[in-house]
Amino acid sequence: MKTLRFFLVMAAMLLVASNADAQNTMRVHHKDGTIHEYSISDVDFVDWYEKTTPEGEGTEPKFENIKINGTAYHLGISGAIDLGLGVKWAAYNVGAEAPGEYGDYFAWGETTGYNDGKTTFNWSTYKYMLEGYSDWMYVTKYTTNDGRMEGCWYDGETYVGTMVAGVTYKNKTQLDPEDDAAHVKWQGDWRMPTKAELNDLLTKCTWVWTTYGGHNGYIVVGSTGNAIFLPATGYRVDTDLVSADSWGHYWSSSLNGEYSYRAYDLDFYSDNVSLYDYARCNGFSVRPVCP
Repeated sequence: MKTLRFFLVMAAMLLVASNADAQNTMRVHHKDGTIHEYSISDVDFVDWYEKTTPEGEGTEPKFENIKINGTAYHLGISGAIDLGLGVKWAAYNVGAEAPGEYGDYFAWGETTGYNDGKTTFNWSTYKYMLEGYSDWMYVTKYTTNDGRMEGCWYDGETYVGTMVAGVTYKNKTQLDPEDDAAHVKWQGDWRMPTKAELNDLLTKCTWVWTTYGGHNGYIVVGSTGNAIFLPATGYRVDTDLVSADSWGHYWSSSLNGEYSYRAYDLDFYSDNVSLYDYARCNGFSVRPVCP
């Protein structure tokens, strides 16, 4: 996509065309109505280029052959990497531009991440929370008949589901595309993995704890010989980043049907990798998949 440099060069051209000798500031008008001014004396040069970003990234894979502790790996560094699992795995996280980068953090079912300005991750800031409330008993849209009758999705002992924008939802356990951070951010066929797909990654691949790109994490090697790197990104709770470089938490798109306020994730540290479930309001990483 065109970057700010495009607008800078256009602004510079307009200044030159009008009267370069009489101007000492260029003014960039953005589509959202904001204006930025740049002093000509502070600008060395301007140019423009077409930048490929993770958003809307294509699926053509690219690889890097690396050695870690004497072992060679065919590591995916961009695109969709075939690990022999039925779906292909992105080479890096949503919000990142390389496998070793942490990328962004999202509450489950939200598409506005930390990098977009969401700085606090708890029930009081959670998108699917009944208005006026701020604890797990009042989550909405994604609920099941889980027997937790203190939740707002029950009327006494009767499971009634929840209403969002005039629509009643009952026993909904998979994220809709509009609530899927991977799909919203990257578009195309990209989406968040299901619990089953995370389990395939866990049980059908070889996991090697290592350091890559300046961060700890796992090289995950599929039956094809291809590999991806999952950095130990930690997680966000309240306003804090917790356990970065020692723990990894990656959301699935699957709700825990026994606890409507929790969703499944891939959870790991140096000595263990497992599937677990956490409160939906926590800020976890997202690694997309595609067909």
